[in-house]
Amino acid sequence: MDRTQISDVVLDTHEDPILREATEILGEQAAIIIEKSRFNVVKAGTNVVYANGTARTSVNTVFTAAVQRRATRTLKRQLAKPISSVVKSTPDYGTEPIAPSYIALVHPDLQYDLEKAAGWVPVEKYGKAGFEGELGKISDVRYIASTIVEPFLGGGAAGGTHVIETGGVADVYPIIYLARDAYGLVPLKGKSAIVPMVVNPKPSDSDPLAQRGHVSWKSMQTTVILNDFFMVRGEVAATADGYLVD
Repeated sequence: MDRTQISDVVLDTHEDPILREATEILGEQAAIIIEKSRFNVVKAGTNVVYANGTARTSVNTVFTAAVQRRATRTLKRQLAKPISSVVKSTPDYGTEPIAPSYIALVHPDLQYDLEKAAGWVPVEKYGKAGFEGELGKISDVRYIASTIVEPFLGGGAAGGTHVIETGGVADVYPIIYLARDAYGLVPLKGKSAIVPMVVNPKPSDSDPLAQRGHVSWKSMQTTVILNDFFMVRGEVAATADGYLVD
């Protein structure tokens, strides 16, 4: 939840529609906060594969296709089914089919290493993207980038080759590999889980001169891991900016 207060002076003197703009900004903020809360649950899964070593504190190697192969092999051994439909990105209720695939959530910092991996196919090469932020695919995994998938800063090991570091230690980037029914969303009140509120300044006992307006939102929802065996977290380092070369 969040709230911003707008004075009557702003409404009276500013030529732009401040209340409407504040509503749009808080709407974007609500989506980001809710997605972060969901990701914080999903990234806590217990199935992990590392780019190198056997623990996060050993990681100082960038992504290769081998990381994906270990992740998808783990999923397939558990009979985890690929995702074959997505919710439409329209006001209409329903889903639309997509080519069966596992989904991987990554930070944009990993795009360079993904593009250099064996078997990479950019999204523009295989038709219409079914997901916002989709970068491309390797074999049966489609990669979606978002800054919400935050790295563990300084969580890895020293001695990496040209990788992003914090305090001389490699930052560790999670890659969340998801199969169907891996996790579920529990939004209280269903489609009304997010409640926006816009209050124009109006006279009241607490504000007799109508000097204060408000724009706010609130939400009650949570995320739950349905089957820990249907998701795998890869942990890798990322190539540093100064070494991004073709």
